[in-house]
Amino acid sequence: MHDLVQKLHQLTQNFVGKLEAVDFKEAHQFIALRDQLMNEIQRTEFTKEEVEQNRVAVMDILSHDAVILTKLQQVKDAAGDEMAKLSAAKQRKQAYDGYAAYSGAYYDKRK
Repeated sequence: MHDLVQKLHQLTQNFVGKLEAVDFKEAHQFIALRDQLMNEIQRTEFTKEEVEQNRVAVMDILSHDAVILTKLQQVKDAAGDEMAKLSAAKQRKQAYDGYAAYSGAYYDKRK
């Protein structure tokens, strides 16, 4: 198996193995590294023998795509929900800010 394909296969296996505990940061790192490896693989010219040797690993990688996409969609939805909560909290806070304009101060006189 070619080194790049092996790295991609190992990366995919590790990610799928801990899929339930993946957060946004880990998902982002996975996507960035996978994209980098895919670009390197696409730039590499393989012989027919190498293509045949890597076929099983590539098919295994592709078999996990649906599960990975589902998890990434869940992470995206969770991030969107958190952003909506923050936006709503900011709007609620702004409702109390800005209406009380500070235009002066009053001082009591001593009698």
